[in-house]
This record gives sequence, C-alpha cells and structure tokens, in this order.
Amino acid sequence: MNDTASDAMLKFHGWMLYEPIYRATVWVDDGEQRHSFELTVERPNVVEQKLGESADNHPLRRCGFQFEVPVFNKPFRFGFRVNGQSITVLEGQWLTHQQIAAMEQPKKASIWQRFKK
Repeated sequence: MNDTASDAMLKFHGWMLYEPIYRATVWVDDGEQRHSFELTVERPNVVEQKLGESADNHPLRRCGFQFEVPVFNKPFRFGFRVNGQSITVLEGQWLTHQQIAAMEQPKKASIWQRFKK
C-alpha cells in the first residue's frame, strides 16, 4: 500500500476454475461502484495441477487475475460472477491509516509485566 491515502492501492491476484462453457469475471464492490475484471492471466500450472490435464490449448488456461483497486474508506465486497450469478467471497472494511498506525505502535508493558521477566 502506498503512503498517501489518495493513491493507496490494494492488489488482488489469484485464479478461479469454472465450467468452460460459462463466462466468469472477478469484481470488487465499494458500495458505490462495482469494479469488474476479466480472467486474463495464463495459469497453466493451475490447469495441470488442479485438473490433471495438459494446459496446452486448454479453455481454462487463462483462469488467473491480477488487478489493483483504490483503497476505500468504507465496507467492500469481493467476489466472482459466473454465468450471470454473483458470488460474494469476501466482505470487509478497509483500515484507515490511523487504525494501521495504532496497531503498529508498541504496547506499553505494565510494571507487573516488567518485573515478571
């Protein structure tokens, strides 16, 4: 993630296997807009390892995705759309820079914890 809130980006990457007769996309919904992305990254290793088939000219060879979206300061959903049906995979809330900074600050030890060592 970048340092400034205005240009902070989150990268998604992975793969999804689906029935080759269907069309599939990946999406991130920020509550105001749904950002959709095609499965365009070639992943022959996934076809060979998960399906046990040769990846040469396989219809699911391009089952991977990789994209970036801006970090939103509101709840979001991530999912797939297959054959016209949306499937939510993850729901969450982006952390603000203040929340991240608070988690990164070392916690103060109590007097009891200092003498217990």
